[in-house]
Amino acid sequence: MYILTVCANVLITALVCLVPRLHTPMYFFLCNLSVQDIVYVTAILPKFLAITTTGDNSISFLGCFIQLYLHISCVSGEALLLASMAYDRYVAICIPMRYSLIMKKSVCVLLASVTWLISSINSFMYCWLVSNLFFCDRHEINHFFCELKAILGLSCGDFQNIKIVMIATCVIIGLLPFGLILISYGNIISSEGVDKYKPSHWLKCGNSAN
Repeated sequence: MYILTVCANVLITALVCLVPRLHTPMYFFLCNLSVQDIVYVTAILPKFLAITTTGDNSISFLGCFIQLYLHISCVSGEALLLASMAYDRYVAICIPMRYSLIMKKSVCVLLASVTWLISSINSFMYCWLVSNLFFCDRHEINHFFCELKAILGLSCGDFQNIKIVMIATCVIIGLLPFGLILISYGNIISSEGVDKYKPSHWLKCGNSAN
């Protein structure tokens, strides 16, 4: 499954890079999404497969934090990329005459760069907060990888500040992009409904005039 996932995403990335017809904003964002998928599964699945095959379920402190960093970064980055893709479709369908002006190459690169930057900063912030926690003697994570909640379960100290950060980031990186996606596709559906109505209305007026 891991090899299949990686190969599929590598194929998508290669096609987008090599085929000129795919050099469009939508496929550009899809390429970024594929890269994030590769990073995500590579951070988790190889170690999980090693645990299931060898029975050695230990992981180093550094390895655990690398998993945590990449997991948070990819999840938050995916939400932002999906919002960018939804906005791209909104502009393409609802404002087609201005599409090439709004979604020009520099804008797409900027959106992707900001996505990677925000997701990296968000992930680094969590790793820094977790690294300052005091952990109990029990170092057994009740999960198949180093997920944030599983790591917090090992802490003996107060992590109220992390809970506050989690709520804030869930709103900013979770709910806001989700809201943008809903608004974008809501406008797309409304626009398509209006477009379907207009021709028959104009035809009726034309027949009346004749």
